[in-house]
Amino acid sequence: MLTFETPGGKVIKPYYDGHLVRLKFTTGGELPACLAGVYTSWIQAKTSVEKYIDTSAPKPKDKA
Repeated sequence: MLTFETPGGKVIKPYYDGHLVRLKFTTGGELPACLAGVYTSWIQAKTSVEKYIDTSAPKPKDKA
């Protein structure tokens, strides 16, 4: 499976727990509430992680 890197440098790895998919940080730590829990498919987990990374990415500052 793929891994995802957050803007803060932590790596999120999906893994199978029976027929369900869960997420974890490879270095340990607690996931944000929006990523905790189980997913019924790999695609749902991937979509959630990508949405989290897009919303937590630092926004470029406007130069005025």
